[in-house]
Amino acid sequence: VREIRSLPPSRWRNALESLRRLDGGVGNNVAVSVCMKLCGQARQWPHALQLFAELMAAGQPDVVSFSTAVSACEKGSWESAINLLDCMDRHQLLGDVVIYAACCAACGAASAWTQALQLLRPLRQATLRPNTILMNALISACGNGQRWEEAVAVLREMNETSVPTSAVSYTAAMAACDWRRALELLEELRLKQMFPTVVTYGTLLNVCRGHWEVALQLLRDMHRQKIGMNIIVLGAAITACEAKWEAALQLFGAESPTVVTSASLLNALAQDSQWELALAITRQVQEQKVDLNVIACSAVMSACEKGQQWSLALGFLRLMQDKKMEVNVVAYSAATSACEKCKHWENAVALFYELLEHQLTPDVIVCSATISAAERSSSWDVLERLLSDIKHCKVQPNVVLFNAAISAAEKAGYWQGATDLLAEMMQGSIEATSITYSAAILACSAGEQWQVALGLLEQEKEGRLVPNWVTYASAISTC
Repeated sequence: VREIRSLPPSRWRNALESLRRLDGGVGNNVAVSVCMKLCGQARQWPHALQLFAELMAAGQPDVVSFSTAVSACEKGSWESAINLLDCMDRHQLLGDVVIYAACCAACGAASAWTQALQLLRPLRQATLRPNTILMNALISACGNGQRWEEAVAVLREMNETSVPTSAVSYTAAMAACDWRRALELLEELRLKQMFPTVVTYGTLLNVCRGHWEVALQLLRDMHRQKIGMNIIVLGAAITACEAKWEAALQLFGAESPTVVTSASLLNALAQDSQWELALAITRQVQEQKVDLNVIACSAVMSACEKGQQWSLALGFLRLMQDKKMEVNVVAYSAATSACEKCKHWENAVALFYELLEHQLTPDVIVCSATISAAERSSSWDVLERLLSDIKHCKVQPNVVLFNAAISAAEKAGYWQGATDLLAEMMQGSIEATSITYSAAILACSAGEQWQVALGLLEQEKEGRLVPNWVTYASAISTC
């Protein structure tokens, strides 16, 4: 057992081999618990559960082994954690607060906030009193589930039931809130004579994204309180200043560039279409031997796309591929949009099929950009094939995608395709807009289908939409 204890999590396989050789094997509770703990730390929770199942088969489970198995599920399977808790009850073993806290943490990691809160009932039925660790896990679960009201309610319950709160408690609640409520919690934390940590400020900067004045004030507060700023916090501050790229650039220059801060700055520059500056920063960080990641490269491509620099965006995509990066859908989307905006429809369509060849699942954004680009082909055959392939990808279409497709059908001179797409929208309960009807009526106008056009005009009115002048002009021209 001593040999297994000495192993780091990365050597969990060796631990399992040692367990098999050990006298008593899976019947040794202590050895099995140590192995399960290692598997949990290595995120190998299925192996931990397999060990526990073998221990159960040997009829040897105890509270410690149950607790270790639940903890191993913390970053893997909240359902398994809750099942273990139920199994423990069936074996008439009394759990403690530690087990419930681990179960709450497992639920929180999967944003299963409802299930986490429901654990309070059996906890109290067992006459156990929640502690700070458990309540913090509940707050985090609510935060991960974007449930700020529930997160704050748990914090209030801690205060009302005399469960000690800490900066960790308040920080977890801040993560669930918008920036105004988060700042109110910061003030409350200070009134309780607690001290915010670097993690607290990092959380606040994350929720203050887009509010650069507030972000800069928080940084001044950190400086005044002599709280050191790490790379994660600096990256969050730069991201918070994305609406004011000059401030983001100034923050970036305060420290040596890293992958995190470079990606944050490049995202800020992309927001304001500062493609030339984004390229300059890219060269600068590469000269300082900083390897950009997929996020940073995708941001540069996005800046190039907004600056209508399609060849540069495409060049960055090829650079990422040459460097064996895991090119994602976001990168393909930026390159496709750049080609679409610069009227290079062949390249946009080719990128879409390249994405499929790499076994990536396209999202509605890249599909809409591809269809908009294909509109310039004026070919219904090209568009029809695209739409068919998009359906096979099981992309959930939205009104933007349908509008692009109907407009493309109109440009291709295929009115029947436009009306079929509109009918498909209705069947899928996707609400059409005035833009949708304008494109469909324009397609009917081009096809001299005046009766269909007038029918669509009436349909638009019945849908309580107000036809615009383009719609009326298209309908009139048909007649």
